[in-house]
Amino acid sequence: MVEQAEIQMQDLVKLVKLLPPDKLAQYEPVTGVTLVNMSKGAFFDMSRRMQSEGIDAASATVLRAINHETGHFIQSCMTGYMFRRNSWLLGVFNSRKNTRVFRKLYRMERRAKRKLWVIERLFGKKRGFAARLANLVIFAFQTNRAALLAQSAPKGHHSMARALTPHFFAQRDGLLRQETACSFHGVSTLGVIEGGAVAYAALMEPATRNADAFIARMEADLSHLPNLYRELWDFVFPRAEHRSHEVFLPLCALALCYERPNQAVPFLLDHLLAMPQGQVEAGAAQSFGALPLCVEGGARLGNAQAQISWRRKPRLYGPFFARFRDDPSGLDPFTLLTQPQSLEKMEHLPLCLTFSDGYQPANMPNEEVAARMVIAHHILEVESFVRDQKEYQQNAVEFARRALSRL
Repeated sequence: MVEQAEIQMQDLVKLVKLLPPDKLAQYEPVTGVTLVNMSKGAFFDMSRRMQSEGIDAASATVLRAINHETGHFIQSCMTGYMFRRNSWLLGVFNSRKNTRVFRKLYRMERRAKRKLWVIERLFGKKRGFAARLANLVIFAFQTNRAALLAQSAPKGHHSMARALTPHFFAQRDGLLRQETACSFHGVSTLGVIEGGAVAYAALMEPATRNADAFIARMEADLSHLPNLYRELWDFVFPRAEHRSHEVFLPLCALALCYERPNQAVPFLLDHLLAMPQGQVEAGAAQSFGALPLCVEGGARLGNAQAQISWRRKPRLYGPFFARFRDDPSGLDPFTLLTQPQSLEKMEHLPLCLTFSDGYQPANMPNEEVAARMVIAHHILEVESFVRDQKEYQQNAVEFARRALSRL
């Protein structure tokens, strides 16, 4: 639990989830935190170097990774499917069923503290026999704690996070299985989400905003990514060809407003391609405001704001919604989803960007950053259950030998 006291920057550093060396950035959708795998100083040095010397290959790679995750952030803030998905995951995380292991550990710790209190009352603190008894109580608590975590961790998963909250990860894994299932046309919901983010990063660059450059950039970016990322492209490009650059992001924006985005893709692509060339953006914007009926896509969810009700609160996304609403640019959700360059018009993009040294995002209090980072830290499974067990076993054997020798 993060207290509402002032949290210093060095405290935030401890909460930052360090990404693997081969991952430049990652967006955690439940909390809205975007992690960048470099320090604040290195990032701003890179920014100054780009202003004075231009963008080199290394800087371009970092920017594309950040722009890709920014695309996911905009999807989550602007589309009904993504907001409902992430709100549901947060509800599961906060559910009573998900805190079952925490409650057991709490009761176990209370019993151990009660025993230590009794020992202190009966024998005092400094007497040798009392100290030996206290050591045995502590050792028993640590042993029982390790046994409970080992029992709670799902089979084949050696993660402290999964051991503490197995219900959340079981529900999330079930959702991911559904989202990776492909339709008859070979497109999955995650394929729509990831393909849209790849295109968002590509169209963020001015040089790729014409048809040929966009196609070349998409092929280059997708060539080194898993097949999941190119599912939507492989479906759209053979049908849209030179019109791919004008239909791709509108297609993603519309699809993520339906209950089953991947199932809605064929209908929506035909809908967009039926529009005259050069008028897709205006026609898609009109469809975004009044979604056409698509039986295959399921319920029409609309944009993220349409999903807010007394049962589904904005919660962690509330501050993001407020900053988008109050920004002087007055950009609408469809524009933000389909025109990445429009972000440059915003006075304050509410991107919760954190670096490896705990950089505090603009316009967000330290306490709020810390609360998000605690949850993101846990969800991204930073703690290894295997490592925890090894450290425990190395220390416990020697501790047990010394404790038993004093009895």
